[in-house]
Amino acid sequence: MKELLNGLLQRATALGAQDADAIVTRRQSLDANVYKGEVDEYNHAQTQGVGLRVFLGGRVGYAYSESLAPQDMEELAAAAVANAEVSDPDPDAGLFPGPYGPSGSGEYDAALHEAQVLDTVKALYASLSQHELVEDVMRCAAGVGTAAFYYANTRGAYLHQGYQTCEVVAAPIVQKGDYRETGMDFYAGKVIEGADLNALTRQSVDRGMRYDGAVPTQSRACPVVIHAEAFTDLIATFSSIFSAQKAQDGLSLLRGKEGVPVAADCVTLTDSPESPLYGYTSLFDGEGVPKVERNLIDRGVLTTLLYDVKTARKAGKAPTGNGARGYSSTVMISPNNLVLQPGTDSLSDLARKAGNGVLLYEVSGLHAGANPTSGDFSLLCKGREIANGELATPFTQAVVSGNFYQLLKDIQAVGSDSFTSPSPAASITTPSVLVKSLSMAGQA
Repeated sequence: MKELLNGLLQRATALGAQDADAIVTRRQSLDANVYKGEVDEYNHAQTQGVGLRVFLGGRVGYAYSESLAPQDMEELAAAAVANAEVSDPDPDAGLFPGPYGPSGSGEYDAALHEAQVLDTVKALYASLSQHELVEDVMRCAAGVGTAAFYYANTRGAYLHQGYQTCEVVAAPIVQKGDYRETGMDFYAGKVIEGADLNALTRQSVDRGMRYDGAVPTQSRACPVVIHAEAFTDLIATFSSIFSAQKAQDGLSLLRGKEGVPVAADCVTLTDSPESPLYGYTSLFDGEGVPKVERNLIDRGVLTTLLYDVKTARKAGKAPTGNGARGYSSTVMISPNNLVLQPGTDSLSDLARKAGNGVLLYEVSGLHAGANPTSGDFSLLCKGREIANGELATPFTQAVVSGNFYQLLKDIQAVGSDSFTSPSPAASITTPSVLVKSLSMAGQA
């Protein structure tokens, strides 16, 4: 791979590029789904591609190919240079000057075992089907995968890293009397042997039964406990506010707020290269910048935004290792693995502190009902009433509204529980939180 990338970079400089860098990604995956006791979906996929970025006279050009054949590299280099020649001037763009590294391991070369996946998904289906509350199984799936990333540039850098993953998903349809709902739970990790299928069955059924006996909630402003699962969705939706590019473009209200309190002092939000679920640490970003753990918010104070090389140069700062890039894409700023540091309160403690309010298990409509620029949101939600500090009747038809920037300031307590969204390189881990007040729209 090093020879291929170096050859591509040499072709780019021979065609006039002053600087260039290139990445290669290679992925393979194997997954299966069982329906009505039979395997109805089976996929074994392999993808790969190479992306080239060139710098020419203050301009930047990108090009990519899904062929890694040496004879195609000349055409790829020519396309990138041609694109640079017609692009707009970009005076802040350039290569990261280093130091680079380190590189990663070779775990991404691990073999994928078909029998292992099929045995797991069939055993999970049997476990789900035997549960007394399961009326049918909407989804029962398992998959494994590996990924490899390579980076090289004309400054002599050559880096590589990779990971392996597995995921198992259970989505039973539960029924109890007139109540019928779909539950879901998943296992994500490095090896499929770590999946506890009985626990997946039990937890997915429990999630399906959460709203048994639900009644409409009342419209009012009240304290809200946002369950860890729902809060990861909110953080994901508004994570772009930490992008230096968004701030520089006037699309984040965190612009100019570094060093200023932006959240309650119980809030510490960390950007980490380590993936909690998959045991994988990403060592460098799409520009070869080393990744390190850093607090974006430290006890309520915004310590830094997320910078790629370009936005860091514009701001006179160092890049933070958040220049994400696929072989077919340009560089974009993205968090690595966001972690809201936990507190000491259990979910029961948070409910007790809320007094009278609601616990939200789920929020939905995030694409249409949330505005990351203003921070405003109005989202469908499901949850449970909190009456006199105790969890009470569930509800399923309500809308919660507020502003994310204000929500961060109104967090009164952070829980000791934890939920991590499944993603090997861009996960979000949060506990549950108690928010002083949000607007609930339910029954008039």
